[in-house]
Amino acid sequence: MYRGPALESGIRSILAVPIVLDLGAQAALNCYADEPGAFDNEAKASVEAFADLAASSVRLAVRLENELERSSDLKAALESRTAINLASGVIMAQSGCTQEQAVEILRRAAIGRNVKLRDVASQILARFGEVDPATHFD
Repeated sequence: MYRGPALESGIRSILAVPIVLDLGAQAALNCYADEPGAFDNEAKASVEAFADLAASSVRLAVRLENELERSSDLKAALESRTAINLASGVIMAQSGCTQEQAVEILRRAAIGRNVKLRDVASQILARFGEVDPATHFD
């Protein structure tokens, strides 16, 4: 697969050592040389030791990225929740129903239109000049 391009660029030896990470993440430490058989047992042992040391740093980086993504997802969910709650309040005020009933009205409208619940809520709020209501995390 990549043997041809590697040979064309002068690579004659490759040593690939897996870096053990948490589930869902994969990495390897790849070393390249321009002479065949360049990696003896001593070199292999050194690269494996370095890969073990690097594993903790790479695991930490992966965990940090996962937490940043999770934080972003939670923020988006809270922002969606703000629009849904405000739209539910509008429906409650207009129809005199409970919050549970108002959310069910929104849910049915979203299913009927084949759109996200947040989009239906935003359409309702747009009628009152609230295109994208602010969510405060103070």
